Amino acid sequence: MDNEIVSQEILKKWLYYNHTVGQFYWRHAKGNTKPWQKAGAMDAYGYISIKFMNKFYKAHRLAWLYVHGEMPKGEIDHVNRIKNDNSIENLRVATRKENNENKLANKNNLSGLKGVSFDLKNKTWFARIMNNGKVHRLGTFSTPEDASKAYIEAAKTFHTHNAVAA
Repeated sequence: MDNEIVSQEILKKWLYYNHTVGQFYWRHAKGNTKPWQKAGAMDAYGYISIKFMNKFYKAHRLAWLYVHGEMPKGEIDHVNRIKNDNSIENLRVATRKENNENKLANKNNLSGLKGVSFDLKNKTWFARIMNNGKVHRLGTFSTPEDASKAYIEAAKTFHTHNAVAA
């Protein structure tokens, strides 16, 4: 998290935020930027970053400040998991745990299902879930779908923010 020093007043003086589409626009010309030109660019992680007052800010954090008048105290979670969708209804303040609960399966996950992996040695599928830094093994299964069902049931117990985000 940044040590933010920008205020809502200064932000609104320089930028306009369309909360429906989640896009910022410059209100004034600045360097090579023309008035009403889109602000920001996608960074290497898929988030929109905006250079403002000689500092880079994530657009989702600026959106929160623009609408709510203060920088969020925690992380910002993109409800629909689309990192560059900064519409205000897609953003919510979350803890690291809550934000992690809303992630998709890792890209290197062969099953494509969150919490489901294949055990090469035993030729079975297994499910596991993380909660407060501890891995909970949920069993072995003959199909990835059955393992996923076990993960989804466990998420209803362990996840506080996204019970069935699988």
